[in-house]
Parts: sequence; C-alpha cells; structure tokens
Amino acid sequence: MYQVEAMGHKQSRGAPLFVAVALLAAPLLYGGSYAALVDSSGRLEMGDDGVCRPRHYRYGGHVAEAVYWPAREIDRQWRSITEGDD
Repeated sequence: MYQVEAMGHKQSRGAPLFVAVALLAAPLLYGGSYAALVDSSGRLEMGDDGVCRPRHYRYGGHVAEAVYWPAREIDRQWRSITEGDD
C-alpha cells in the first residue's frame, strides 16, 4: 500500500482503507445472508412449547430470529408496499 514517512517511521495508510471497505461491505453481507436464509414457503415448525409456528429461516432458529429481526421488519414492509397490501 501507500507508505508515508513521518519522523523517520514508515506508516501504512492501509488500515483506514480496510476499515472503510469493511464498513461498506457489512450491510451487503448482512442483507445477502438474510436473503439466503429467509424461508417464505410457509412451512410450520414445532416449537419447544409444542406450538406450531411458521418457519422464517432455513437455519439458525432463535438466533436467526434475533439477528435478522430488523431485516425481517423492513422486508415485510417492503413486500406489503410492492404487493399492494396495506
């Protein structure tokens, strides 16, 4: 990468670039992983309490429910707008 000489020490400018790329890639990875895991087939899954609930994700269970809750809410709002349901 680029090298800057300051006070006799060479410093790399690679770290800020890495941080910028990581911050820009994080939302893409989050959205992509949500799209890969979401299950809109309407299958039911038996819960620990014996109640059948719709299965929202292919893998991850309760962890996926917690991690992808914001993405699911945005997805539900977007789908209701594009499908014409209010």
